[in-house]
Amino acid sequence: GAASGVFPSRSTVDRTVIWIVRDAPAVDVARLAICPAQEAERQGQGQTISLPSIELYGAALARVVRTWDPALRLPRRVTGLDVKAAFEYQPVHYTVTLKQLNFEAASPELSVKNLSGVLSQRDDNLYVQQFTLKTGETSLTVDGVVETYLSSPSLNVTTSGNLSMPEVGRFVSAAEGYALHPAIDIKAKGPLQALALNLDIQSEAGHIQGQVAADAEAPDFSIRGALEIAQLNLAPLPKDPAPKSDPTGHAKADLTL
Repeated sequence: GAASGVFPSRSTVDRTVIWIVRDAPAVDVARLAICPAQEAERQGQGQTISLPSIELYGAALARVVRTWDPALRLPRRVTGLDVKAAFEYQPVHYTVTLKQLNFEAASPELSVKNLSGVLSQRDDNLYVQQFTLKTGETSLTVDGVVETYLSSPSLNVTTSGNLSMPEVGRFVSAAEGYALHPAIDIKAKGPLQALALNLDIQSEAGHIQGQVAADAEAPDFSIRGALEIAQLNLAPLPKDPAPKSDPTGHAKADLTL
């Protein structure tokens, strides 16, 4: 017989307002992962769901929930939220296609010109296909796969593009005060506790290339390896002001945060 399922051709929401009012220190991620965990264990719902056109126009969000981490600042208001997306679900795998997402945020300010890409889950792997973020100052693309993402994540992911540290600093206090706009190409491969990173980063502070080993598993972060450094210039770093310089050479990284 024909497969049962939900197949609406189009879902549209126009000019809605969403209030985020829960006053909680954190989100219980474990509870949010129940459905993906069932998929990875082949216990997904038997019904097929197809939503080829999901549209949201002119939505607004207002946040009155406190931020669980004082080092992280989230916008208090979001306006002009437009979304065009699609969702496909079949037992034990799903695909979310984000065709367009844009909004304006305030307190602190952020202009998201576009967020697009494909996120899909197959078996217990999470695939990220050309996930691209474009803001007023930043343009980044993430592509790759996170294998066994629910139990012991192992990455094979490339992140490339241009990043604005002043823009990031409006939301992350640790990034404040750095007038840098690095062009990055970072390839990450392996489990979080033994992550191999291939780095190519060029900014106003110089050019860094190399292969390092990182431990990105909480609570600490460490990085070790050899780096090639060219045209190092500490002058753009107001947190550590220094005369303009231009050394080139080799460096060994051994850092734990």
